[in-house]
Amino acid sequence: MKIIRLDDVQIFVHTADAGSFSEAARQLNIAPAQASASVQRLEKALDARLFTRSTRSMQLSEAGERYLPHARVMLGAREQGEQALAGGREALSGRCGCLLRPISGETCSCRGSTIFSTSTLVYRCT
Repeated sequence: MKIIRLDDVQIFVHTADAGSFSEAARQLNIAPAQASASVQRLEKALDARLFTRSTRSMQLSEAGERYLPHARVMLGAREQGEQALAGGREALSGRCGCLLRPISGETCSCRGSTIFSTSTLVYRCT
């Protein structure tokens, strides 16, 4: 099994959109040589040339044009996965006094340290 690094896929997509390694590297704040090496690593993993290069120009190869939509899907899936994970971290938590009422309408009855939660908020009453 060949391992494909998502950062290499991201650099490939940026390079395809920008039309050059130097512009993609500038947008990503990396060295052009790093962008080029990343795409070469991806090409090796895929066993396909993604760009047709000459001393004056660079364009997507036929294989690159076929692969680009799939690369975009991979990056979109990664972003959706990160958003799904971040959704669980967005829940608020903290301490409240006994006068605070949760959104769900539950009242706080404090005996020591009671913890209860609604769908998005976590309360600790002290």
